[in-house]
Amino acid sequence: MKTKIAFAKMAAVLGLSATTAAGCGGMSNHARATMAFENRVNSSLEDISRSVHCTRIVAKYERVGSDDNLLPIKPEYTRYGTAFAFSQDNEYTYLLTAGHVVETEQHMKHWLFGEFELKSVKMTLVDNALDEKASDDVDVEVFAQYPGTDISVVRAKKKLHVSRAYKSVNQKSLHLGEQAYVIGYPRSLVGFLTVGHIGNTKGVTNFDELKDSCAVLADVRVAPGNSGSPLFVRRGDELYFAGVVTALEGPVAIAVGNPCVEARLPRAGY
Repeated sequence: MKTKIAFAKMAAVLGLSATTAAGCGGMSNHARATMAFENRVNSSLEDISRSVHCTRIVAKYERVGSDDNLLPIKPEYTRYGTAFAFSQDNEYTYLLTAGHVVETEQHMKHWLFGEFELKSVKMTLVDNALDEKASDDVDVEVFAQYPGTDISVVRAKKKLHVSRAYKSVNQKSLHLGEQAYVIGYPRSLVGFLTVGHIGNTKGVTNFDELKDSCAVLADVRVAPGNSGSPLFVRRGDELYFAGVVTALEGPVAIAVGNPCVEARLPRAGY
């Protein structure tokens, strides 16, 4: 008994709880609280990930003003990205993505094959770039595009999971060094969570594409396929929507900040 009392006194001096002092296999109250704290964050991230989807856009070149049988070198064009379900009504689920993911219309003039227009013919949510099973694909259509901001909204005529495990944050309140998360489909292969920190909230001087006041840069490693991924910051055990990833530059993820998103999409974020 005296040994137990002496050990408990020593544990108190070292900052250990009585639970830990009583036996080698115990866990301190602080450790339990920390574990519960991290579990809440992990649960929120898992819930949010259910609202993140791989998007496949298939387009084809159509000949302009010619009826010969020559075909362009690349008659069909496939692009992938990430889309984040943020809201729904009685008929549709609405998803945020990067504008360049869904903007497929372009004009091409080839010296041999003539003139062609690239037009989107099908847009779907798929498992990944290797998904060849069409029966479970979800058709989506462009609902709104915002030129100059590189964000778009697509919608699916199906009830998809819309996470409410996060809040919104005003870009002006972001701080350098805050922990940041990106959830998306790098290389369009697998849903993946990447962690980093907010590195810049003021854009890049003299660089037109990044001088916008809504540009947010984070050292969160992303890859092609992450375009359209949601960016979150963590504060305590809560997550806050901070923007949409639209570009990458080496190890830096570039996002359109939440103010530019919510100014057009009042329903984005909770």
